[in-house]
Amino acid sequence: MSTAILTGQPVPGSSIEADLRSLGFDVRTATDAADAETLLAAVPGDQRVAVVDTRFVGHRHALRLGLTDPRFPLAAIPGAVTAQPAGRQALTRALARENSANGGTVLAVDSLADRIVTALDADGGEVHRPELGSLVAAVPADPQARNEARQAVSAVDDETVRLKSAVKARDGFFTTFCISPYSRYLARWCARRGLTPNQVTTASLITALIAAGCAATGTRGGYVAAGLLLLFSFVLDCTDGQLARYSLQYSTLGAWLDATFDRAKEYAYYAGLALGAARGGDDVWALALGAMVLQTCRHVVDFSFNEANVDSTAATANTSPTAALSGKLDSVGWTVWARRMIVLPIGERWAMIAVLTAATTPRITFYVLLVGCAFAATYTTAGRLLRSLTRKARRTDRAAQALADLADSGPTAGLLVRFLPGGGAADGDPQRSRRCRARHARRLAVGTELVGRADGRCLCPAVRRSRRPPPQGRPRLARPAGVPRRRVRHGADPRGEGGCERSATGGFRAGCRCRLPSLRHGVPHPRQRRSAAGLAGARCRGTGGADAARGRTGRGAHRPAVHGRAHGARRGRRPRGARREHPLLGRRPPGGRPVRTR
Repeated sequence: MSTAILTGQPVPGSSIEADLRSLGFDVRTATDAADAETLLAAVPGDQRVAVVDTRFVGHRHALRLGLTDPRFPLAAIPGAVTAQPAGRQALTRALARENSANGGTVLAVDSLADRIVTALDADGGEVHRPELGSLVAAVPADPQARNEARQAVSAVDDETVRLKSAVKARDGFFTTFCISPYSRYLARWCARRGLTPNQVTTASLITALIAAGCAATGTRGGYVAAGLLLLFSFVLDCTDGQLARYSLQYSTLGAWLDATFDRAKEYAYYAGLALGAARGGDDVWALALGAMVLQTCRHVVDFSFNEANVDSTAATANTSPTAALSGKLDSVGWTVWARRMIVLPIGERWAMIAVLTAATTPRITFYVLLVGCAFAATYTTAGRLLRSLTRKARRTDRAAQALADLADSGPTAGLLVRFLPGGGAADGDPQRSRRCRARHARRLAVGTELVGRADGRCLCPAVRRSRRPPPQGRPRLARPAGVPRRRVRHGADPRGEGGCERSATGGFRAGCRCRLPSLRHGVPHPRQRRSAAGLAGARCRGTGGADAARGRTGRGAHRPAVHGRAHGARRGRRPRGARREHPLLGRRPPGGRPVRTR
């Protein structure tokens, strides 16, 4: 049970205590800040607690919006502040600071609740302030202001505002003008009888399944009944959300049930239509499957786009020309409803399906549905693509993370990953991660960064190129972009630009495919102890050097000796009569020192 602490001197004729009790609060009275701190410490940590000024004047629904919304840890309205268990520590710290600053004196003028909110803002706490609209919430300082506030409360009907706020501000044309005018009263009827939004959502699912069963009969009467029941199921679908907003019964489970049951109802109805058509000799299962796939793709795209832009502010949301054009079109009244109808939201789509089911055949229903949904998907995708290309905002991976959170990573998925071909270990398997790092340690030695994943699989680029570890001391490097997969003679550029010269940093020019074991794409042999400065200026002579002058050509003519080993057409051989040469310094005259080749 929630607890409300009234602070300040009691006001004769005030209804604040009765209003708080009607909202489910256990009311306690504190005479000063020290007493309020003591009462706050006595409240269990797993309960909601509120601090309210006794001079508060306002609507009961204003108190309901400010003190009972389960979505926010901290919330406040003028003269009242509340904290859920997640925000209790911040509230206790702010109240203790106010108590020490004022010495626990009796509150006479200032509101303790407002001072606590100011302290929470100073500490960086996120305090939710609901939009009250025409509702009144004030702390009058004198009797005249109190009388004016009470007159303002009498001028506004609390229940009318509450019913109006239960309806979505932005909804489709069919829902706004054909469903919401009476579904809000159905939501109030459910609230007064203690029904929960999840119960109404379940009733909507059962109604849609009955509608699918009527459509599966394949008779004209069954089609008419299916259309009517589908519309009633949509009425209940609107009622559950309005009931949640009317009674502030928000929950994560309710949001998941609403989104999941909507897809289940629609796809079950498609299957019922296809089964009814099959009973009449018309096979439309392919059309039904196409409608399911199309709707699934639409919902995935909508979900991803909304999650990617959920953190957008007003400054970044309207930076694209497409958004500016959309804002201009919204200034014209009829274009707003036309654009909302074009995208075929659930209200317009279900109304169209119900009417076509009752008046035509399942084949015609699916044809019209596929054409309409395809046009709507093209329209929305084009608009979102233009917004994404021209919008100036920082991109995040929120959408990908949200989709990943929806994946099934439970025991069943873990077993499937273990036993499927190519599958890895379950999430967080340290043994698999250690084996992967040990296996590819040599790749890490040549500068390839190992990128790990939660399931322990190795995603480094070298592993994706080849699962076979390279030989020790000869790291396998990626083929340069644009180089064909063929052997290139030493000293010849595959792009036809001549020989390959070593740069000042000791690396070959881009495109060189030297196959010397001592020099592989500019990487010195491990046994070769030479600095990069000593290698500067050296070049591989290739077929255009002294070999060509001596008339020697062929595959092995350009391969000099390395570390005293002769190189010829094959390993360990050299052409007859060829002089032994240093791979970097060039020809060695008989009895003399090596001569550097320019």
